[in-house]
Amino acid sequence: MKRLFIGFLVVAVTVAVAAGAGAWPSGASPGPASASGGGAVASGHLHTCALTSLGGVKCWGRNTTGQLGDGTGGHIGDFSAVAVDVVGLDTGVQAVAAGGFDAVFEGHNCALTTAGGVKCWGNNHFGQLGTATADLCADSDGEIRAPCSKTPIDVWGLGSGVVDIAVGTWHSCAVTNAGGVKCWGSNHSGQLGDGTTTDSTTPVDVVGLGAPAIAVSAGKGHTCALVTGGGVKCWGWNQSGQLGDGTGGSTGDFSAIPVGVVGLEGGVVAIAAGSVHTCALTTAGNVKCWGWNAHGQLGDGTTFDSTTPVDVVGLGSGAVAVSGGIFHTCALTTAGGATCWGDNSAGQLGDGTTFDSTIPIGVSGLTSGVVAISAGGSGHTCALAAGGAKCWGSNVMGQLGDGTTTNRLTPVDVLGFGPAPPVGGIVEVRRDTSAPAAQQPGSADPPYAALAGAAAAGALAFTAAAWYARRRWLR
Repeated sequence: MKRLFIGFLVVAVTVAVAAGAGAWPSGASPGPASASGGGAVASGHLHTCALTSLGGVKCWGRNTTGQLGDGTGGHIGDFSAVAVDVVGLDTGVQAVAAGGFDAVFEGHNCALTTAGGVKCWGNNHFGQLGTATADLCADSDGEIRAPCSKTPIDVWGLGSGVVDIAVGTWHSCAVTNAGGVKCWGSNHSGQLGDGTTTDSTTPVDVVGLGAPAIAVSAGKGHTCALVTGGGVKCWGWNQSGQLGDGTGGSTGDFSAIPVGVVGLEGGVVAIAAGSVHTCALTTAGNVKCWGWNAHGQLGDGTTFDSTTPVDVVGLGSGAVAVSGGIFHTCALTTAGGATCWGDNSAGQLGDGTTFDSTIPIGVSGLTSGVVAISAGGSGHTCALAAGGAKCWGSNVMGQLGDGTTTNRLTPVDVLGFGPAPPVGGIVEVRRDTSAPAAQQPGSADPPYAALAGAAAAGALAFTAAAWYARRRWLR
């Protein structure tokens, strides 16, 4: 059996904003995220990280490999059930990404600074932190011998010029302001995209994208990029068709270079790689998913894998963000609500039950006011809302942050997180003159109208003929 977020470089566009009280300071940008892409909240394997209202990072949950970033941990059983500060990242961060879809050598994170630099921490067994480290943490068998860093370190060669980040299980990626993608870490299935299967402890260039990239998302052993024009390219492991090119389905299937996703040559504004499945958000606010579907994580009402994109059914008025976990997927709706589908064995769908669902179901108590969501790699989900950071599902290592290790079937508040991001800000946009007319939505087209309407801190006006929403709330 076979058991998302988006970042864009802003160019040549006029955005009028009347910032009101409580608006985020300029320079940082929290917003909807996937477990694998950079954003405001990031649920990894048995841990979670999120941006604070000051542009800092807090993490909670498992700390076996120093993934909480507070300088502690490194032993089997180490965890914190409340949020702790990441050393050196009390401000100046615009996005965070958490990794881990597997318990073996799991647990690392990366942060994108407002200066465009990348810092990572946690497990470094495959070089996924992007530089050599001196710390040692617990290995998969409990021995203290696995390379790690218990505090953030700079990724080699990426001190500036980065506009998006993504973290998979054992690899990491970044999009540069020149439209290139660089990846580092494990490459056993070609997930670094450099045409080889050789691991790299420093960033290598992804080859053959065919167009400049504007966003990246990473899964367990595969990676996908959103390119200029709204197309999607994927590479790496293809066991369940998660590359979306109509091939795959066997354990050894992979591609070490990018391939195009069938039917998604344009019209996509966000991507989210789950463990062994992938999803995309279209300009119309629809979600399409492909790959592994044993628990209904593709959201098409079935449990059949698909090597090409299928429509998620029942999203109603549409979505503005999507995020993929191991066996479940979640989306942020145009009304600001949270909805999830797939595996629900630990309550990660948040509807108060433990019954799986092959179609989206609403998260209890989160029908509006949600500004970011992340489906975790250990059967949990977290969101940022007007009331603060909230999590639900599996909690064996305190990854829900409520001070306990008790699973929760509905959202609970994260302790120690501090003030929540205000529900407001602006949607950052970019002009894309290369996009066909069909991919050049006006400001009244969904889901952008909903995002603009939700920007309670200011008025939003677009003067660009073609643009893409960045899906981050600016602080």
